[in-house]
Amino acid sequence: MINGSTRMSDVILSNLNLLGVLGCFGIRPGTGEMTVREICAAKGVDTAFLLAILNTYAYDDYFPSTGDIDTDKLIDYLKKTHNYYANITIPRIELLIRKLIKNLPDEKLPVHISRYFRVYKTELLKHMKFEEKALFPLLKDLMNGKKKNKSEAAEFFRRLEDDHTNVEEKLKDLKTILVRYVPAEADDQTVFELLYTLSVFDKDHFNHSNFEDKILIPKIKELLKSSIKKNAR
Repeated sequence: MINGSTRMSDVILSNLNLLGVLGCFGIRPGTGEMTVREICAAKGVDTAFLLAILNTYAYDDYFPSTGDIDTDKLIDYLKKTHNYYANITIPRIELLIRKLIKNLPDEKLPVHISRYFRVYKTELLKHMKFEEKALFPLLKDLMNGKKKNKSEAAEFFRRLEDDHTNVEEKLKDLKTILVRYVPAEADDQTVFELLYTLSVFDKDHFNHSNFEDKILIPKIKELLKSSIKKNAR
């Protein structure tokens, strides 16, 4: 497990996929011999919170308890991951798909993949907007003691669950199409890079959704339950 005394360079070298996570905290390569705790102090980052995030992404059998995560910090982090998806991950995937189309000008499959990903991108961006404009403010309002209708919150839960399932399934379907049906004439390096990028994104988004499903949603339900009890008195 990663702890405060672990050198940040060792964290990065052990799993380069964590660079995207660290980037959301303003942490880049070039950390020298500094530990996680020292880097956090220098960057003004909460060490316990960063460790909870890093260990979640680094170890499949680890997930923090609700009480170990600061809700405001988590919402801020999730917003930053949205920005990372929209401005780095999605453009990278689109670039690789364009390379595949250029490499296979007479094949229909890359064009179909491009159309499929365009639909996926639209749904993902719509989902992220929903979270930022509706879900996160709902939780903030409840934390600030504002009353909310229980049926209204239930609709949020239903939509969030449906969106997560739809987004995850579409990404897995895209990987399956590539593995099963990409033409033998395709450039191996482009296919490998595309599959790798999709796989990293798939796992990253799975963890992202878990933070919402296992921490934010229980928090909302807890606050709603408490609010209903107060109103009943």
